[in-house]
Amino acid sequence: YSLIELNLNLNNLNGSIPYEIGNLENLIYLNFRNNELTGAIPTEIYNMQNLNYLSLRDNQINGVLESEIGNLINLEYLYLYNNELTGEIPIEMSGLVNLVHLYLHNNSFSGLLPNTIGNLINLTSLDISSNNFSGQIPDGICNQGDTTPQLEYNNFCFPYPSCLSDDSIGEQDISDCECPDEFLGDLNYDSIINISDILILLSCILEDMDCNVCFDVDDNENINISDIIVLLNSILEN
Repeated sequence: YSLIELNLNLNNLNGSIPYEIGNLENLIYLNFRNNELTGAIPTEIYNMQNLNYLSLRDNQINGVLESEIGNLINLEYLYLYNNELTGEIPIEMSGLVNLVHLYLHNNSFSGLLPNTIGNLINLTSLDISSNNFSGQIPDGICNQGDTTPQLEYNNFCFPYPSCLSDDSIGEQDISDCECPDEFLGDLNYDSIINISDILILLSCILEDMDCNVCFDVDDNENINISDIIVLLNSILEN
């Protein structure tokens, strides 16, 4: 099995990837993109430690990423986007320190993003947008190599790491998020609740801005004039 490159993209392949693919242990390049493949990623792929490039994008592959993905220590390019993958990102992926491109967008990944994502210091492109990730974005995101990662269209909660731009964070579904006590009502994040916060809250209400959960000062799941009254009373009492 001396084959080192297998490129089967755009071939209308269907069914699942055969487990016998693992016999091609010398493969460096494996490309199955833009087919109609289904089923889970066979665990035998995770034993192909010589892989430098793996693309399964634009299929209907489902299931989870197994912890054994951490075996692919030589991987630099991983393209799994536009599939139906679920579950959490295994912490073992953080050991793939040679990764340059990591594209996981447009799947159904969920759970927390591991702080050890920061181990991927050689990344130039990180895209995990359009999934179901939740919780807070770990500060480790600031240590990985891509300074403009794509994180939008998930369920990440405030506060967001200061290293991230608004473009990276994009739109998030925060309907299940709770505001940390230290940020409730402190709408300009200066650690002081004063008239500036009231003006920001007023702008949120009048201009129908996309306000985060910390604007709901009275915790009634609506942002309106009653929040201004509560915030004003808080200022006057202090």
